[in-house]
Amino acid sequence: MRHVRFLGLVFAITTWAMAVAGSSGLQGKWQIETVKGVDNLDVSRTEFVLINNGSASMTVGCNRMRSQPKIEGNRIKFGSVATTRMACQPPVDLVESSFRAALDLIRAFDLDISGRRLMLLNNAGDALVTLRKAD
Repeated sequence: MRHVRFLGLVFAITTWAMAVAGSSGLQGKWQIETVKGVDNLDVSRTEFVLINNGSASMTVGCNRMRSQPKIEGNRIKFGSVATTRMACQPPVDLVESSFRAALDLIRAFDLDISGRRLMLLNNAGDALVTLRKAD
């Protein structure tokens, strides 16, 4: 019986350590590479930054956005999004509205083993936003 409890404890600690390592691997500056349904994203103008305090700031090239995502294990959910209110020129206006809509549907993330590619997923596991670690 002790052996079973010990293995359960080891599994619990390992799972917790992986969750902590995964979420800390998200911190830093990322470039937004794709937004589902968007063909004209200018990657050079995008940015997604996850700060040590857990807040996120982002842009797809026009307005600055900020949110406080809740992260548990590989689950992530963005809270309300505060944004500047500049009038964005086409096609950036449509890119931005698609990105904002995607943020509302994101429920999980997948960080590749290298820690350089991050996919933000909906409940079905579909990638809504793909990011690459900025150099």
